[in-house]
Amino acid sequence: MLQINKYEYLVTLWGETLKISFSPHSILRCKQRQKNPKSIIQSIMSCQERIKDLRYSHQRFTILDYAYNNACILAFNNPHKLSVVTVLDGVDAWTEGRLDLITKTKREVHRYVCAD
Repeated sequence: MLQINKYEYLVTLWGETLKISFSPHSILRCKQRQKNPKSIIQSIMSCQERIKDLRYSHQRFTILDYAYNNACILAFNNPHKLSVVTVLDGVDAWTEGRLDLITKTKREVHRYVCAD
């Protein structure tokens, strides 16, 4: 993981370089909720196999990481750029809308697809 600036990081997922960008709103939420952006990136990296199929969609999705107690809403801008839209207040947070959900525990990662 390489930090480019306050809002952007480069990580390697699936053998490719991916840029992860935090919106100003998500940085504010990280501060308010005492979450380190690097911890959010660790959650993303640990769920990489489940988010791989979402690379070519522009839909938002949620990661609930019970191991790190992180929750965030993300969206791919393109197959090589992932945006952190917001950081939620713990894994018990409620999300609005029809978002795919990725959950991670210490032992397993699951993806739940939102039905149309």
